[in-house]
Amino acid sequence: PAGLYAGAGSSDCRYCDAGYMPDDEQKFCIACPAGYFATFGSPNCTLCSAGRYAGDGSSQCRLCDGGYSPDTSQTSCVPCLAGRVAVPDSPMCTS
Repeated sequence: PAGLYAGAGSSDCRYCDAGYMPDDEQKFCIACPAGYFATFGSPNCTLCSAGRYAGDGSSQCRLCDGGYSPDTSQTSCVPCLAGRVAVPDSPMCTS
């Protein structure tokens, strides 16, 4: 079934940990790529919503600290450009 994997020689299926999803053949779990997340047992990694970011193997997407916003690939936070600001938990820098 979706969201489960069974390793070589295994007689039972298991859910992947948060931040991971089963590979295409459901033989092992692979980490979600940066910019994506997965909860425990999720069959797929999900793209972070606009204004949030996630590193490899993330179980959730986060908002950046004040003065930062997510980069265009939503994989990390970058400082706001001069003359722009972002309050904590803001999804973007504004003027």
